[in-house]
Formats: sequence, structure tokens, C-alpha cells
Amino acid sequence: MWRQMDARVKLRAFSAKSWGGACLALCTILHSGCQGSTSTPLVTVSPSPAQTATSSPAPTPLPTRTPTPTRTPTPTLTPTATPTPLPQHLYVANDAGYVSVYAANPSADETPLATISSDLIRPRGVALDSAANIYVADRAAVNVKIYAAHPGGNEPPLVTLASRMVDPTGVALDGRDRIYVSDGGGGNVNVYASHPTGDEAPLVTITLGLSDPLGIAVGADGKIYVADFAGRVNIYAANPAADEAPLVTLTSGLSGPQAVALDAQGNIYVADSAGYFNVYAAAPSGNEPPLVTVSNAINLPMGIAVDDREQIYIADFGENDVKMYPPNFTGNEPPIATITAGVGNPAGIAVGP
Repeated sequence: MWRQMDARVKLRAFSAKSWGGACLALCTILHSGCQGSTSTPLVTVSPSPAQTATSSPAPTPLPTRTPTPTRTPTPTLTPTATPTPLPQHLYVANDAGYVSVYAANPSADETPLATISSDLIRPRGVALDSAANIYVADRAAVNVKIYAAHPGGNEPPLVTLASRMVDPTGVALDGRDRIYVSDGGGGNVNVYASHPTGDEAPLVTITLGLSDPLGIAVGADGKIYVADFAGRVNIYAANPAADEAPLVTLTSGLSGPQAVALDAQGNIYVADSAGYFNVYAAAPSGNEPPLVTVSNAINLPMGIAVDDREQIYIADFGENDVKMYPPNFTGNEPPIATITAGVGNPAGIAVGP
């Protein structure tokens, strides 16, 4: 029994040796074939996946994320600054020999901010140019004096116009600062060049249709409005080059017109010495009746003006005061404010910066 077991052990050992030798021989053949022989190896051994170091495929790159563009805010235009309008002022020509300057839109009686009396005798009309220089028609001195804008006190005139004047009672300026002087004693309207530096002769003299012109105004379109004490308001074409007849004459509701003014819409305001003022529609095509008549608290109105709020100011010579009436009235309404301080027989009035 022990002999049989020993024989089996020997057989197994031999078998192992024989198999090992065969493997060694096979490896030798393969090795020599790979290194030294150019012949095709008898056996091609494909390495197993586990034995071969396979290169991992390059990873698929992630798509590049396009960054969200920064949103540029839509630029906004800086609004053009609207110039702040200068405060409005009242300029009152007093027959007592001076011009009083007040703040406009008074809520009660107030004292003047400045008083101009230098070289004045009996100022009758007053107006302003585009730079707020002050023009005063002085019927006793028989001239028109020009004072610097925004006077801080009693200042002398810059220029004096007197050529061809007899009794200057009204003064107005157009959009080009040409000067229009109504001359009651001369029965005409003289037109002077803008910005005179000394006494100058008029460019044009209008006489047709005039008898006793007292007040004058010029519209935004350049048309000329003349209040004639003979009972009419004449409207003349803009920029006259010579004497010419009026385009339209208003007589309805008028007795003795003293002054005329216009609002921003071109409506016509006429102060009448009979003790009232009338309002006429803009751009009349003929002799039209007034839209409204106001006589409340009025005695002898010699000057009239309208501010940028369309409030109406009356220089009442008979009552020795200045009255302010509300805008957009539809009937005979009382004044909403009255100025008496610093007033001395008011004969003319203007509103401006």
C-alpha cells in the first residue's frame, strides 16, 4: 500500500516537471521569435484585457459655457434743463414823476422794490425790451428814456430818444426790440431802430387812421395795436416800411380808449377812460363786440397790462392805485388785490422780468 502511494507521488512530480519544462521551452521559442527572428511567430498570444494596460479614452470635454453677457443699461437722455423764468415785476409809470417797481402777483398792498425818478417829469407810458431794459415815455420832458434792467435804486437813463416827438404817451417794443412810440400831440406813431446808442430819427411814421393815439402794444406776430382816444383801436400790419392804413379798426364798446395790451393768446384788452376795460377776441377780422366788460372798482384807467398767468393789472389814475383782476373771468368781477403804497397818479403799467 505504501508502495502504491509513493509511485503516485513520483508520477505527479514527474508530470509537474514535464509540464514546467514544456512551458519553459515554449516561452523560449516565443522570446527568440520576437527578438531575433523575422519569421512569423507560430503562436500569437493576445494579451488579456487585464494584462494589457489600455489607455483610457480622452474624456469628452464638457461644452464651454458661454457666460451670460452683462446687460448694459439703456442710456437715458438727460433732459434739457428748462431755464427758470425770472420773477415777474410790475413797472408803474406815475404822473407824479417816477416809476415804481413791484413784485408781480401781489396778494395784498406792498411797497415798491425800487423807484426811478432820475430825469423824469411826467412819465406816461412804460415798456421793457427782451433784456428787461426799461423804456419810459415822458410827455412833459417830450422824450423816451431808457434805463438799465433790474435797477437797484434810482439810476440815470442810459439813452434818451426825442427826435420828432411832440407828446409821447405810450411806448412798446416788438420781438426784435424795435421801439414804437404813440404820440398823442403829434397824432402819429413813430418807429425807431432797436438798441439805440443815442438820439435817432424814426425809421417810419404812421399817421393814417390816427387822431389822438395814447396807448400802444405790439403782438407776438408783430402787428401793432394803437388805442386812440377818439374812440377806436387800430390794428396795423407788422414791420411797416412806410405810412399805411390800419387792417382792422375796433370801435364797438369804446368811448375814450387810453391803453391797450395783449395776452399770450392774442386776446385784446383795452382800458377806457369811461371807467372800464373791455376784452376782445384775438385776431379780429372786423369791428367785433367785446367778449366781456369789467368796471368793478374802476374809476379812470389809464394803463393796462397782462402777466404770464393772464392776470390783469389796471393803473387807475382816478383812484390812485393799481388793481389786479383774476384770469379767465367771465363777468364783471372785483379786483383780487390793490396796490396803493408808492403810487402817485398811475398813468402807465407794464409787466416783465
